[in-house]
Amino acid sequence: MKHTKKNTPFHLRAIDAPFVLTIFGASGDLAKLKIFPSLYAMALQKRFPKQYTIVGYGRTKMTRSEFHRVVKESVVTHVGTDIKLSVLNAMVARMYYFTGQYDERKDFISYRAYLKNTCKVTPKTPHIAYFSTPPVVFHDIIKHLAETRKTKKEDLRLVIEKPFGTSKKSAETLFHFVSQYFEEDQFYLLDHYLGKSSVQSILNMRRANRLLSNIINGQEVANIQITAFESVGVEKRISYFEHVGIVRDIIQSHLFQILGLVMMNIPGSHTAKSLQREKNNIIEAISCPCDKSNIVVGQYKTYTKQTGVKKQSKTETFAAVRLFVDLQEWNNVPIYIRTGKKLHEKHTYV
Repeated sequence: MKHTKKNTPFHLRAIDAPFVLTIFGASGDLAKLKIFPSLYAMALQKRFPKQYTIVGYGRTKMTRSEFHRVVKESVVTHVGTDIKLSVLNAMVARMYYFTGQYDERKDFISYRAYLKNTCKVTPKTPHIAYFSTPPVVFHDIIKHLAETRKTKKEDLRLVIEKPFGTSKKSAETLFHFVSQYFEEDQFYLLDHYLGKSSVQSILNMRRANRLLSNIINGQEVANIQITAFESVGVEKRISYFEHVGIVRDIIQSHLFQILGLVMMNIPGSHTAKSLQREKNNIIEAISCPCDKSNIVVGQYKTYTKQTGVKKQSKTETFAAVRLFVDLQEWNNVPIYIRTGKKLHEKHTYV
């Protein structure tokens, strides 16, 4: 897809070319909590082209009008009452809903026909498939998307939400599985936490404040603490959280990304590759001794009383870890990461 104004920050650029966005898991909590409000924000910023189509794909049976009501309620709930109805209604008018299973090839064939006949989408239109689903269905969606496209040259791109696998081995397996069907530049691994303005400001603050940037090194820093506490429980995310836990849900994704942004060397160029290179240098050097003196996990008292949770569940809702980075400039500087649900207050700080 083409963007306008190359001097504009990438995340604020408008999209010129028509596109179709399929949201797999459109009836789920992540879509309601994050995706629909974000789409409205983009529409409000006039970043969409004149022609675009957004389709929700979900297992829950729903009519198009019912889907529209879900989207509107989501935006009002999470954006607030100061909604520009003309913008919201114009966006919703371009949204459709398809009911289908993720493990049924015939449903993906039917979906292709739905895009063509109902949504009037042509095969040449760039197609973005957004995975707002549990990781257990990734393989099915990837395989059926690939096998039902007309040619491998079709402009189909995958956006896969974290967690990408359940371990290093499963992540590598999933990466190789995706690579059987798609080129590396056709799929993107997304951590929505990086979209927060406070997270995006970390590098800008380091670049603008030379004094701060100079003292962020192992000789000047006694320790680094990253804390993300929440006062609410897991609530409606039980079906997802019970299989993931807070270490995979928050630490190895959100908070490791923040750690990388805080500790990385600032590259001279602002390209995605240079940022990824420097951040990965930190993350790949993380060393965490796995013993009781460096890891504490816990679970809030009422967690197992919630519907969908086994009484003997060991899923952690709190975790605190002490780790180190195996680089000379950060030698023996401890890093403390803490996060948890249903705690005494909500705050996030470094």
